[in-house]
Amino acid sequence: MTALAMIIGMLPMALGLGEGGEQNAPLGRGVIGGLMIATFATLLFVPVVFSLLHRSSAHTVEFKTRRNEFVARFGCADSCDLAIIVSYDYNNTW
Repeated sequence: MTALAMIIGMLPMALGLGEGGEQNAPLGRGVIGGLMIATFATLLFVPVVFSLLHRSSAHTVEFKTRRNEFVARFGCADSCDLAIIVSYDYNNTW
């Protein structure tokens, strides 16, 4: 709402109304464009990036849990990472 109020307030400046308004019009257009891009980034881009990063970290935690189960069951330590990757699937079966 704050950005919208600022955009509406800058419209007369961006349109170049009044005496000498044509000198300040590019500044008004730049401010309005910057506010629109910043609002877009805040409302859409940031949540999408956060969602992707959060999903990736949740997958890593799940994989580490499955690795610990695999190591406990088959008794291998660091040498069994390839076997874990090959046998890992999303049905919770080995």
